[in-house]
Amino acid sequence: MEEEAIIFSIALALGAIATLYSYVSMKSSIRENKAYLRYRFMGTAILSFGFTVHSLGDFFQTVTELSIESAAHVIIFISFIFFIYASYDILKNAKRYWLK
Repeated sequence: MEEEAIIFSIALALGAIATLYSYVSMKSSIRENKAYLRYRFMGTAILSFGFTVHSLGDFFQTVTELSIESAAHVIIFISFIFFIYASYDILKNAKRYWLK
């Protein structure tokens, strides 16, 4: 039980740090990258929440553990959708700089 608490604490701390850095970069962005950084911030926040929920599932040793971890996988998948939107947006903004 002690190992799970350590892993949960580390996942929570690293998720908070990653989300904070992503938020700071979003707030200090230039106009062309604002939508990309907003999607990246939302993806990072959701991914951090998913990892925290997944680590929380390790505290339970019954069927509840599998249910919580399965829900965490869905949350992590949703964060990947935000990262895909972010990639699409940055490619759309960079299109004017492509070679012709």
